[in-house]
Amino acid sequence: MTKKTKLSKKQLLEILSNYNIGESFDFKLIKNGFMHSNYFLEANQGKFILRIYEARNDRQAILEVKVLEKLSFTNIPTPRILLTKEGKYFSEYKNKRIAIFHFLKGKHLEKKRITPKKIKNLGIVLGQMHSSLKNFKPTEVNSKKDYTTSYAKNILKKIKKEKKKNPIFQDEYILNSLKKIKLPKLPMGINHGDMFDDNVLFVGSNVSGVLDFDDCYYGNLLGDVSRGIIYWCIDDVLDFKKCRNFVQSYISQRNLNLKEVEYLYEQTLLIAWVHALHLLEDDVEWTIKLRPIRAIIDLSKITKGEFNLKIFS
Repeated sequence: MTKKTKLSKKQLLEILSNYNIGESFDFKLIKNGFMHSNYFLEANQGKFILRIYEARNDRQAILEVKVLEKLSFTNIPTPRILLTKEGKYFSEYKNKRIAIFHFLKGKHLEKKRITPKKIKNLGIVLGQMHSSLKNFKPTEVNSKKDYTTSYAKNILKKIKKEKKKNPIFQDEYILNSLKKIKLPKLPMGINHGDMFDDNVLFVGSNVSGVLDFDDCYYGNLLGDVSRGIIYWCIDDVLDFKKCRNFVQSYISQRNLNLKEVEYLYEQTLLIAWVHALHLLEDDVEWTIKLRPIRAIIDLSKITKGEFNLKIFS
């Protein structure tokens, strides 16, 4: 977890002097969140989230605001960025980028409250988002690498080199699994990349906010669909009824071509491995309670054909 930047009232007011936000009468550091320092603000002009970028380069930060700006012309519930008095996306504090976003209402879901209706609505929103970003490719789009088998193998090499105490006795099994994943050229576009439960808000059964696009990248659109399966469709095991609801709802907004249908199994396994390796890279011990690990175990128990029958038949 990145070290948070703590602001005093005086320091906050100095930052806010760059914005037409009115007088701030309440602010607090939001404890959750791994990559950045986020503050909840309440001011005369409304409620806002102030973000101090701690762990993203300039191109990644600019990509996020460009994607949000593009989505602001749709009905997809994403945060609108508040421009500075000079009409800029960012201000600066101690050589770190600052952005202020309009606050979105809603609550994060607990695992046990992810109902079929909420899963369907989530699939619809993701499909709408991918359709709305079709052919959108800003110059900063390659600021983050696509999640390929080569990407996963490079993470494994890095772990073996830098963290020799980690339990990489599974490396041969991991490499063998990755070698079996051979993806053809598939439709590509902007992936959210981090559409997990802590980045989605609900009001009732409706998605009221999709947050934190700072992990977005250009790659196979199936990547986000696979994340939906891994992070929203697992209780104690992979729930194929939820998988089907999610994927079919996504298809109602953006149809999958035949190759995407054929290779969703491999793409999901690849994304699960990438996220599992990222966890290991962060010194998180692997257990079956981790959803990427659970996904890998459950997918290894069935064939590709069985997987497709459960989701597409």
